[in-house]
Amino acid sequence: MELLYTNWTDEDTNNKETVMAGIQQDGTALRYASRDLQADPEVVLAAVRQDPMALWYASETLLDDSEFMAVAYAIQREVAKEIKK
Repeated sequence: MELLYTNWTDEDTNNKETVMAGIQQDGTALRYASRDLQADPEVVLAAVRQDPMALWYASETLLDDSEFMAVAYAIQREVAKEIKK
């Protein structure tokens, strides 16, 4: 299976629909998204649900937002519990 984000153009990295499709395959594809989308809570949380490591690619603004981080950490815990099953 070819990963969708491997052929992204600059236009693709700014397209929320395209990025959301890519992070459904691999949450860490967030690293290739535009800075605006790396600052979009919906996009980042979707990426974290797919792969908790995607949080590394979130914007500093989101990482500094305590409410956002509480939600992101809760998602990471849920994913970790699923992996342990």
